[in-house]
Amino acid sequence: GVVMIGPIPIIFGSDRNMAITGVVLALILMVVAYLLFYR
Repeated sequence: GVVMIGPIPIIFGSDRNMAITGVVLALILMVVAYLLFYR
């Protein structure tokens, strides 16, 4: 799973592919949040 602590995502889990997917999703969420809140 992925836990967001401020702007820093903490990824945990035993499956490497799921961890990579979590990182990608976290980055996308960070970009979306940035676009929504800082324009």
